[in-house]
Amino acid sequence: MKKFCSLSAFFCFLIVAFLATTDFALAEELADANVEVLAGSACERIKTDETLSSVRLRAIDKATFDAVKNLSEIKELEQYYSEHDLNVLVYSLVDNYIEDLNTKTTQQDDQKICVDISGYVQKDNIVLAQEEFLSTAPSDQNSTQNEDIQPENTPDETYSEMPSAAQTDIDALDEEEAETVATNENKKLIYIAPLEFFNNTKSKNLTAPLKNLFSENSSFALTENETRADYNIVAKVLKAKVDALNAQTKRLQMVVSVTATQSGTDNSFTEHQNRFILFEAKDDEQKVAADLMNQLLTKAGKLVMKKVARDAKIENKSSEPFITPKASN
Repeated sequence: MKKFCSLSAFFCFLIVAFLATTDFALAEELADANVEVLAGSACERIKTDETLSSVRLRAIDKATFDAVKNLSEIKELEQYYSEHDLNVLVYSLVDNYIEDLNTKTTQQDDQKICVDISGYVQKDNIVLAQEEFLSTAPSDQNSTQNEDIQPENTPDETYSEMPSAAQTDIDALDEEEAETVATNENKKLIYIAPLEFFNNTKSKNLTAPLKNLFSENSSFALTENETRADYNIVAKVLKAKVDALNAQTKRLQMVVSVTATQSGTDNSFTEHQNRFILFEAKDDEQKVAADLMNQLLTKAGKLVMKKVARDAKIENKSSEPFITPKASN
């Protein structure tokens, strides 16, 4: 390769540039897929009579552990797990679910060895690792109660202990205002439907996380008129179930979905979020569920909003008039 490159340095440069572009494109594709991309680095001191390969392995283990623990999906779990339990979960991911792990020694001398690592973890496998961990949690034989957290006929009252900030009502535009904004400010109008629960009840008040997201984005404006909207957003709580693991600890599983549909078309985007969390039996179940619901709606909403923004730009581009160049005399 070295001899070949000496014959055609420019050709070699093109190959390197192509590979770098390909790697970047692959990383970008992974970031948009259902994965969490890993990147980390660590250094380990060389101990007396220790082989260099052992030191390097310790550095790789440390870098990999820290990279997984710093994933956004894992950071969100810190408030629900003890430090010990969270570390157990992270080690499970490190041992069983990291894919395409690449390592590179960046520094090696008489004192230490440093490495960089990269790879990715499927988001579904993060959920699977949580399920596996929680299934091994100790439980009392007398604590076998399972219960769904079901909103009552008035779900807004059921979740009345949610943080007041989440209850803040975001003003939506009426029909005339929506028409003005759509025409003059070139914003996409968003209609957010009442939140749907698995027991067929609905709530307008609990869509605040989604309203906040779209109202804070300068590309969108909220409208109360579903027929005037460019995109309709429908969020659902598909599952909210509590299991009593023992006398002190309960487990909550919640699944939510957020779907955006372009008005007048079959074009739609859906994101799901699924979480298991542990909480103390003395805690208010409704507040725990409400807090988790807000987090999941926000997470799914951000992903959907990103897709809507991309789609809207494509739509705007395709709607621009085509100008036929005139032939010069």
